[in-house]
Amino acid sequence: MRRSRRNSYTGITRVEIGEGVVVIHREGKSAPVIAKILGTDNGEDGKPCRYFLDRLVHRESETRLGGYEVRGAISTVLEVGDSSTCNV
Repeated sequence: MRRSRRNSYTGITRVEIGEGVVVIHREGKSAPVIAKILGTDNGEDGKPCRYFLDRLVHRESETRLGGYEVRGAISTVLEVGDSSTCNV
């Protein structure tokens, strides 16, 4: 009987937010995941607190990537810290 092997996933090493892109480096993976930033929401302090990405970069079981909360079914939304202070 042949067994299939699942890719082991142990965590996120880092999330980098650059000019118009987000780069996610997963521990144990050589290739980073890159997504374009389609838009942002700014917090009361004027800094970005929510990033809308052009693709789904998180797994169904993940609620956090690095220090960011993640959500979304079609594309990922990254939220920084307390999203309740984010302007809508």
